[in-house]
Amino acid sequence: MKNILFCAIAYLALIGNAYSAEFKLVKLDILGSRITNTIQIFSSPDQEGVEPGMVTFMTHKGKISAVIVTYPSNVDFNDVRRAINNVYGKYKQPDQGPANNPMAVWIINKSKIEIQMERNKNNLIEVTYLTSKGFEW
Repeated sequence: MKNILFCAIAYLALIGNAYSAEFKLVKLDILGSRITNTIQIFSSPDQEGVEPGMVTFMTHKGKISAVIVTYPSNVDFNDVRRAINNVYGKYKQPDQGPANNPMAVWIINKSKIEIQMERNKNNLIEVTYLTSKGFEW
């Protein structure tokens, strides 16, 4: 049972004002944190901007191994990509997948963190932050 992943879903209210190019991005140092610790999910929690409609945490051996944030279908894919590039642009990899539904990928080797962004089958934007640091699968 040690390899069972536990998913905890935290539903967050979506900010009611108009969507802007400002997005709340996940604070990367929560990856690898113990689930019993108090964590701050977003890099700038007081920043105005679009919050995801849902945040899913995946854990392994009591530590956060992945965070999946989901934005609604009316959020522009390229706006989210630009927001991530503003912070992690130097780690951007070539897009993968078909041109009509690309997967954007950023790989931060030093931290052993990967960020993936794509539209799911429900047309929602999913940004997955995952780590392999400190995990023995």
